Amino acid sequence: MKSNHLRLHPSLRTGLVFLAVLALVVFLTQSSHAQTPDDAICLAYIGPGAGIALFGSFLAVLLAMVSACFALATWPLRWLWRLIRSRHARARAKVRRVDVLGLDG
Repeated sequence: MKSNHLRLHPSLRTGLVFLAVLALVVFLTQSSHAQTPDDAICLAYIGPGAGIALFGSFLAVLLAMVSACFALATWPLRWLWRLIRSRHARARAKVRRVDVLGLDG
């Protein structure tokens, strides 16, 4: 005999429960704050720390981009420099090969 109940996948059921709880929490927090039209607007002072953190993050991303552009722009010159130097370095070497063992971490 076939059941007429709607069967949901467990992950879908969990997602729907989460969304229902989230909607309930948002509704309850919003309805408790806005009791009068004047209370609907909430202002808060967060201090200068947020601006300093934002500036520091922006500066880090900017410097990373400048560094990447510089590395890409100078790559052909560095490649030529290594190509020229590696010929001379191999000619002056006193040993042909050195194997270092035991430095695995």
